[in-house]
Amino acid sequence: YNLLIEYEKKENINIIDEDIATCLYTGLVTDTGNFVYSNTHPSSFEMAKELLSKGAKKDTIIQKVFQSNPYNYYKLLGEALNTLDVVDGKIASITITKEMLKRNVISFNDVDGITPYTRDIEGVEVGILLKEKKENEVKISLRSKNYVDVSKIAKSFNGGGHIRAAGCTIYSSIEDAKKKIVEAVVKSIQGDKNE
Repeated sequence: YNLLIEYEKKENINIIDEDIATCLYTGLVTDTGNFVYSNTHPSSFEMAKELLSKGAKKDTIIQKVFQSNPYNYYKLLGEALNTLDVVDGKIASITITKEMLKRNVISFNDVDGITPYTRDIEGVEVGILLKEKKENEVKISLRSKNYVDVSKIAKSFNGGGHIRAAGCTIYSSIEDAKKKIVEAVVKSIQGDKNE
C-alpha cells in the first residue's frame, strides 16, 4: 500500500482502483484479524479508511473471508472442541487427528481458523492447536495474548513466527507432541513470571 501511494505521488497518477483497494484491504483485515490483533497500529486504520474511500468492497471481503466456512468445518469444530484441554488455567490446547479430518471430509489446510478458540478462553495466555498431518508428523500452531513470546517456543522445535503467533512441526505421535509442546509452554510461562 505504502509503495503504491509513494509511486502515485511520484508519478502523479492513480493506481489504486476498486480491485486493488479490495485486494489490499483483504490483506489488511486478514493480517490484523479484522483489526483485533496486537499488530494493529493506528496506521492500519488510516490505511483502511483510504482503501474504503477508493472502493474496497468491505462487506464482500468480510463475508468471503470470515463468514463462509463450509458446514463440514463446523462439524469438525464441534469434534475438535471436545478435545479442548486447559492446563493451569493458562494454557489451552485442541487436538485434530487425521481421522477427524477424514471423517468430516475437510482438508488439513482448512482448519487453522480453530486456533483462536484455544487462546480466547478467559485466563488463558497461550493457545495451542495440534494438527496431525500424517503418522508421527504434527503441525503445531501457537498463539499468545499478553506476555509469552511463542516464537521462542516454536524456534526451540525448529519452527518460527511472531511473538504472538508462531508454529512448528513435531515428528512424533500426537500424544507425545502435545506432551512436549505443553511442557515447553509451561516452562516459558514460568520463566516469564520469574523475569
